[in-house]
Amino acid sequence: MSFFKLFFYFIFFLAIGFGCSLDKEGNDTSSNGGRPMETQHISLPEEYDSLKNVLAYPSDVAAPYEVSLIEKTIYGSTEEKFLSDIAKFEVNDEGLVFIEARSEINVFNANGNYLTTLGRRGRGPGEFSNMTSLSPIIKSSGLYVYDDVLGRINIFDTQALEFSQAVLINRRQISKVDDLAKTHVQMLVDITDGLFLFEFEDFRTEDIEKEIYRRYYLIDYQGEVVSDEVFNIPYKNPNNTKAYFFSPQKSFFPLSNGSDRQNKIVFDSKNNIYTSWTENFFIKVFDSQGQYQRSIFYPFQNSPLNENEIIETFKYDETVYQRAKNYKYPETWPAIDQFFVDDEDRIWVSTIIDDEQNYEWWILKNTGELISKFNWPGERLRRARRFRAQPIVRNGYFYIKETNPKTGDSHVASYKIILEKKD
Repeated sequence: MSFFKLFFYFIFFLAIGFGCSLDKEGNDTSSNGGRPMETQHISLPEEYDSLKNVLAYPSDVAAPYEVSLIEKTIYGSTEEKFLSDIAKFEVNDEGLVFIEARSEINVFNANGNYLTTLGRRGRGPGEFSNMTSLSPIIKSSGLYVYDDVLGRINIFDTQALEFSQAVLINRRQISKVDDLAKTHVQMLVDITDGLFLFEFEDFRTEDIEKEIYRRYYLIDYQGEVVSDEVFNIPYKNPNNTKAYFFSPQKSFFPLSNGSDRQNKIVFDSKNNIYTSWTENFFIKVFDSQGQYQRSIFYPFQNSPLNENEIIETFKYDETVYQRAKNYKYPETWPAIDQFFVDDEDRIWVSTIIDDEQNYEWWILKNTGELISKFNWPGERLRRARRFRAQPIVRNGYFYIKETNPKTGDSHVASYKIILEKKD
């Protein structure tokens, strides 16, 4: 029996032994369950009201630390290596920066010097033929990159800086798994204990009432599914029919815009899972097996939204512009733009404030207590643009993709993080 199944059964019987009355989402299913002590003085959004172990904090609490970000290094913007079309990037513990641009992984040392390029467009060993942006993942001494067209993971040695091996995903075997028969492989999400955690997304159909789920399963080095569903999250409910483009094949594509809410998912150093529906400043935490642990909540006041400002961003195309006019926009912006967990398991959350050119970032302890806040440039009207790279915090540095608004050229910059206790 696999380690995964043994662990699953252990958790199952442990739950029985303690008379657990929670479902997988952490909802209280007992007849006399009540709200945990942490939330007695703060009202929760109705959809979260029955959750157990919610750590709720007042949003007006003063941050005990002042944060300064001191620019250190620029990557991908030198005469030696100039990258004009950066998609995603990764950073390892040695400070090497891996930047994906045009189906290549460009490698820079901690000082910003170009070292080499891993992969190129093609179908051979270590090459890519992807249709969407590559999303490199660092684990131990490996760089793992999933190619959605070839259906394989290219693995590179980050010490030797060379191709190591490829794992071919067995799509035929995957299609035989009941819940995956009508899904497509979205991306490689994480690597744990010699297994890959993959994200699958339900196909969109003409049934506009159907909720779209993203489902997570473990895949081994033979490219086969080796677990039951570990976890799932609703992605979007495509019920705004006027906002979708229908193709001759009867599939449809959403009109992405800055007001979009999404379910985001990230991981910490122990492979615990963090999810958030970006409408609220509410983050759920699950263990690596998908069992609910706790939630973190701040009663954040969402900023009012002017739909005409969003509509104007689509003026580049008359057809899209007319479609955007028919979209039913919400009255407010989401609370959260992005969030991630750093290498010290602190939670970083960028909130959408009443400022068109900046986000307000919150740095939290793993248990949710506020550490610091700071403002950072970011255009909320352009949140939906393709290939937005999530910032990374590693080795005491804040790494972020930056784009010149005049030329469209982009690079990755690192900033030294300085936290100072307030008087």
